[in-house]
This record gives sequence, C-alpha cells and structure tokens, in this order.
Amino acid sequence: FSLLGNADALGWSSRDTIHAGHDKEGGVWGYQAGAVGQDGVLPYIQAAHGRRRPYTSLLDLASNLGFVVAALERARPLAAHYGTDISSKMAKATARQCTRCLAGVFDVAQLMDPAFSGVVNSTFPKEVDVVLISDVLYYMPWAGIPPIFHQVGVVPAFWVRASQERFARNLRSLARREVVISNHQNNAGVRRFLQTVNATHEARHDVWTLPGFAPPDPTAPP
Repeated sequence: FSLLGNADALGWSSRDTIHAGHDKEGGVWGYQAGAVGQDGVLPYIQAAHGRRRPYTSLLDLASNLGFVVAALERARPLAAHYGTDISSKMAKATARQCTRCLAGVFDVAQLMDPAFSGVVNSTFPKEVDVVLISDVLYYMPWAGIPPIFHQVGVVPAFWVRASQERFARNLRSLARREVVISNHQNNAGVRRFLQTVNATHEARHDVWTLPGFAPPDPTAPP
C-alpha cells in the first residue's frame, strides 16, 4: 500500500528525476534483489529481533526499491512494515516490491529539524519497534553544509555536532527497541558521525545500533 501524497508539491520532483529509469537496474545505487542481506543488516535483525523476541513493527527509512523491507516482511509476515524514500519513484517501487507494506516519501534530513514531529504524516505510526537506516548517511548535509565537504573531512566536528546529535535523538525517538544502521561501506564520514553519537558497532554482523527510547506499545504482549 502506498501513501505518497503530492510529491511535486512537496518539492520532490528533482529527486524523482535522479531516480527515474533505474527501477530495473537496482535503483540509482545499483542494488540487486539477490544481494540483499550481504551487508549484515538482515541477519542482525533476524538474530536480535526476529527469534527470541520478535518485533511487531519495523520502519525502513531509506527503502530504495524495497528489497530489504520486502525480505523482512517475508520473514515476519505478522509484523507491520513501513518504508520511506526521498523519491516518490522509489517509494512506489517499495510499495510494488512489498505489497503489504505502507510506503511513503520522506527525507531523512528532516531528522535534523528541531521541529521534527514524525515521518510522512499521521497515517504512519509515531513509533515502531525497530528502525532501519541504510546507505543514506553519506548524503546528509550536516549543519546545512553540502555532503562532499563532510566526506573529505574538512568540516570541524564542533560545527556539525549539534545537528548530528539532534538527528540521532529524533531518530532514536522513532524506535521502541533499537535503530539499526548499515555499515555504509565503512565510509569514513559516516563512521565519524556514528562515533559522535555513540553508536555501538556490532562486529559479528558489521552493523551499528542506537538504543530507541520511544514509549512501549501498550497493546504488545509482555
């Protein structure tokens, strides 16, 4: 199920242009369905949240074509799954790939906003058990500075610390249990961010985590 609204009215048309025509090529980043899970995200979520204490809801904040959230939905069909992407084309692709998922347009950079109040709109839940964020943090304009300057390491850490900490705080507020972050190909700029916000590196699966602090679901079994 797709909840996209008026993407052009929200200013997403340029992002759609970037992603146009990539649906059959693994998205703009060249992902392929057969390669899903090789970076450790799926095995980690299954081990930490899918066996002993299964999650009941999961949000993929950068779902691209939806391969990962669809694989999670197949493994946990009784849980609710949600996917968002900055491009309405990728959100639609997520909805096609995962037909029982709710998909919508969302720019993760909004998590830097002090007035952040939730993902997409009221149709999306304010909190879920697990939040996943993969292969998107390279492109964050911390403190409004273009990403390329962060990647080459010329931005002093104290310039961006407040926006990074605010981002992490808003991200954690979405998760009741945990935020799971892909290794982002061990990108140096992303690693600096993860270390700044005190993320934990789970070496066995090579993923990073942050504890969630959203209130527990009152309807969930003990």
